[in-house]
Amino acid sequence: MGEMQELFAKMGEYVKMDSELPLPEFSAYYQRVMAHLMADYQNMDTDQLVQAKGITMIMAANAKLRALKKDGDRKKYAKIADKADFWQDAIKARLLKDGMTAEELDDRVEKLWAEEAPAGTDAE
Repeated sequence: MGEMQELFAKMGEYVKMDSELPLPEFSAYYQRVMAHLMADYQNMDTDQLVQAKGITMIMAANAKLRALKKDGDRKKYAKIADKADFWQDAIKARLLKDGMTAEELDDRVEKLWAEEAPAGTDAE
């Protein structure tokens, strides 16, 4: 399994969790995603870019919510949110430049983890 597939599978686990991921694990996952994007972004295919868009979108949204808390970690989460937003914007711009429509991208991102839901259940 390649690094992108591992990151995608791990996010699939995270989105099913009922509890909040602790900062050390959240930060380690974020670092892994950023390292992969910095090393392999130019060589990623469309499917990998869509997966990366979904991952960075979820990371940014989660980090933004955590940054609203009045605790000592808010600046760390704000920084994670900023970098994840930067990458999701860069990925979107590249996919749009390559001919994908914004609607198609949103549709594909929305379906990323929905496909794992068992038949007959509502995937959210």
